Amino acid sequence: MAIFQDEAGSWRPAGGEEPPPRPVTTQPGRIVLDVPAAGERLLATSVVWSKGWSARSGGHRLPVLKVNGAFLGIRLPAGASRVELGFRPPGLIAGCTAFVVSLVALLVLLAPTFRAAAPALRRRGR
Repeated sequence: MAIFQDEAGSWRPAGGEEPPPRPVTTQPGRIVLDVPAAGERLLATSVVWSKGWSARSGGHRLPVLKVNGAFLGIRLPAGASRVELGFRPPGLIAGCTAFVVSLVALLVLLAPTFRAAAPALRRRGR
C-alpha cells in the first residue's frame, strides 16, 4: 500500500490484520462504517479519492489520505469504532453562491421591465 509522504507526514500506520469495517448506512454522499476499535491505524477503501471527501469519528474530523494514488484512506485514531464519511463536490458552495448572485442580478435587471408592463397587464385583466 502506498501513501504519499506529503499527506501523511511522519505518521505511519500500524501493521497487522483485523476484521474489515461493517457498513451501517450507505447513501449517496454519506457512508457510516463500524470499524474494529484498535490502536491508531489506516482505513483504506475502494472509494475513489477526491478533495470533496471528509471523515468524522466521535464528532472529530479525521485526516483523509490518498492511498495507492487513487483511493480514499482515513487515518483512524486509537479507539475509533464508528466512522462517518461524507462527500461534498468541490465547488458546490461556490457554484450555489454564484447562482444566487446571478439570479438576484437578473431580477434587478428585469425589474424595470416588469414595472413598465404592470399597467398594461392590469388593463387587459379588466
